[in-house]
Amino acid sequence: MVNTVFGNDMKQALILAKKGVQLADQLNDKNWQPQFYEMEGRMHANLLQLDSANLFFNKAMKGYKAIDNKRGQASTAFKMAWVLKKYGEYEKAMQKDIYALKLMESIDDKAGICDALTRISNDLTNQNRLEEALVYAKKAIDMAEKNNLTSEFYFVYNNAGDVAIAMNEYLLSLDYFTKANAIAEEQNFGQIYMADIANSQGNALKRLGRYEEAIKYYSSCLAIAKKANYPNAMNTVTANLGEVNLLLGNYKEALKYQLETIQLQEANNDYSNLIENYHHTSTIYSKLNDFESALAYKQKAYDLRDSIGSIESDAKMSELLTKYETEKKRKP
Repeated sequence: MVNTVFGNDMKQALILAKKGVQLADQLNDKNWQPQFYEMEGRMHANLLQLDSANLFFNKAMKGYKAIDNKRGQASTAFKMAWVLKKYGEYEKAMQKDIYALKLMESIDDKAGICDALTRISNDLTNQNRLEEALVYAKKAIDMAEKNNLTSEFYFVYNNAGDVAIAMNEYLLSLDYFTKANAIAEEQNFGQIYMADIANSQGNALKRLGRYEEAIKYYSSCLAIAKKANYPNAMNTVTANLGEVNLLLGNYKEALKYQLETIQLQEANNDYSNLIENYHHTSTIYSKLNDFESALAYKQKAYDLRDSIGSIESDAKMSELLTKYETEKKRKP
């Protein structure tokens, strides 16, 4: 029931996950406890209740280790990495994703390996190491197609679209997102996935300069996200509506969206894309001739960049991935 409802109503899924936790704890069921801890953590994460998400992911990891469930450990590590990226801790996130990849390889879980490759590709995109990101994205697509991993098609195409956007291949990105959208509709993935892919399609159209079309997709995403109680998508698409209105010269409308996004991100300690949102807000204030506010938000962007320590982190992440690939080559 949690998995079914999750795709369409995040808050209702959380209620059901809590019931599952309560039942598993009452029975002291060592197999079900970590599964429901992981589920509840996932709901909290997508509702941007990040501290609660961490609490349950840690409980899930402990429970999965106690019963030596490697697939559960890997799945939870993926989710822990997602939260770490929200906090801007990209090095620790990549550590978790590589740890999960090794676990999936140890049990030869093809879908899990494919998932890990996709997530590491995303890590590399975040570092702007785009050639490597593309290599991992293609590895994930190949694995999904060769092994007919229908459950992974949406994710590998969506990620490949993100890499293509980062590489300024906007038509290619739109093609990948269109494929992902078709998969989501065909497999009836649920509303949260439709919200995510509508946002992605809007991103490609925005980069192609097709701003009015982009706004239609962003507006669709926002409507679906509100209906599904999905604040993570609401935050993301609100920022995109701010940027596209900035590009159209609708500065007052853009400012409304950007300030709303920043307020939500700061309240939830969600640092993903927050530097970019500060920069956009600074630009909007400058266009509105409010140079004092423009300077204040520019300074916020620089302060956050310095606090995250992106340059040092990038170097450490590169070392992590090189170490993993070297170890893999040494194995017979």
